Amino acid sequence: ARITVFDADGRVVFGATVQLFSNYFESFNFFWPAIFIVVGIVILVNSRRLGDAIRPNATDSKADTIDYVNIFSGAERQLITDNFQGGKVTSIFGGGEVDLTRSSLAPGDNVIEITCIFGGTTIIVPDSWNVVIEVTPILGGFSDSRKMRGDVIRDNTRSLTIRGTVIFGGGEIKSYK
Repeated sequence: ARITVFDADGRVVFGATVQLFSNYFESFNFFWPAIFIVVGIVILVNSRRLGDAIRPNATDSKADTIDYVNIFSGAERQLITDNFQGGKVTSIFGGGEVDLTRSSLAPGDNVIEITCIFGGTTIIVPDSWNVVIEVTPILGGFSDSRKMRGDVIRDNTRSLTIRGTVIFGGGEIKSYK
């Protein structure tokens, strides 16, 4: 018979294994710090494999979507496209700035997924963009710092929605004017 973690025998084997390793490493006060160090090394090694997504100063990209990851680093990026469709921005113990002032939104609703954990992201957009913020902050914040002017004409057929979670971090939407 096959033993899984979900049946009674599996829970006993799993618990005995954890107890064995905990008791072995407990004398050195080493078990949990070793686990955190191994997890950190795995995160750093895997982040190196992300290639262009973590290069700190990628500018003037011609893509229609973004996928930026900042782990223990910072970056300033500028995107130039006539058909911006959204993407993902992840900042973990780091930060970044995405300049979209030289881009145009694709028709419809375009979404940027934001994840900031002990980090932050600034997104710079043109004054004429409709921006909707649907970010859940947990001991952090995300704000729209643009100054709304009455002379700016907004295109209601296109919008940018910022969705995601900010934990112990922050972010903002701003314009240059």
